[in-house]
Amino acid sequence: MRADAWLVAAVASAHLACRRADPAPPPPPAASIASAQLNLPAPDGAPPPSPRRFDARSPEDSELLRAHAESLRAHFGATTGPLEVMAAPGAEGRVILLVQAKGAKHAPLVLVSDARRALLWTKARPLAGTARGGRLVSIAGGPDGDVLIAWCDDGSGALAARRWDAEGGLLADYQLLPSATCDSLTSLYWPGEGWVVVASLLGAGRAQLLGERGALRWGHEGLSLGRGFRAPTPHTIVQDTDRSVIVLGYGYAELGRGDRAVAWRVSREGRVSFRVELGDAPRGALLPALDAERLEAGLVRVSLSDQRVEITSEGQVRLPR
Repeated sequence: MRADAWLVAAVASAHLACRRADPAPPPPPAASIASAQLNLPAPDGAPPPSPRRFDARSPEDSELLRAHAESLRAHFGATTGPLEVMAAPGAEGRVILLVQAKGAKHAPLVLVSDARRALLWTKARPLAGTARGGRLVSIAGGPDGDVLIAWCDDGSGALAARRWDAEGGLLADYQLLPSATCDSLTSLYWPGEGWVVVASLLGAGRAQLLGERGALRWGHEGLSLGRGFRAPTPHTIVQDTDRSVIVLGYGYAELGRGDRAVAWRVSREGRVSFRVELGDAPRGALLPALDAERLEAGLVRVSLSDQRVEITSEGQVRLPR
């Protein structure tokens, strides 16, 4: 499967899971989302997939980027690539792209398109007006077509965020954490609750829940996840129930020695109900973000380097049945 094929499927999921209360526009032709029909949300109303990151050698290397090749070359130059891409599903089948050029000093580019891949709006300087901007950036959809971009601010050292409406109009800027020097950053929109943003430095993570009305739901200092690790630790966030999320990363074994893949379950009130070890972590200094998906309410499947495991809402780790 192509690195970006998951979001082709997510277009249909997001159209069902994130639609507004008012009538939605007609869905795209079936041919444009043919493969999506295999990945519709579960009957219990599963949330949309979490944002994903992938690399592309050029705009033509990715189905998601190909439709925006002209915009990408206008922003990054004629020899566009290699590119670092973060893709997230938005409301009503929208696709949100955050694109950065590897090793270049260009500002990241945000592109938001509808379910037919027609470009709705872009942000050529998404961090305009900030003191120094940031190297690590994350993006997620939101209610009613809103988009949230988060970054570790190089000037203030804070974890910051900016929110746009469905037409790209600026709604607000936020300081999520007062101090967040980081080598890893990820975010997820939690329908009805807000945005979970996790920043970490060598595995010592801090999480914040930004409510849909702008409140810092997990306090001024956020929530601590992990005590540190030997290497940068990318996190993955999955909503397992309406009232909780699973955060995945890496850490040291609680008993004995060893590097382990780890999961924390966090309630909307900011309480960690469990920390469980899933299996051995890969060797090496560059660790991949764990791939995970919600199978049903209270059950998440995680792909490790050598096997798949399932996590229940009670903290039980088991092999797939």
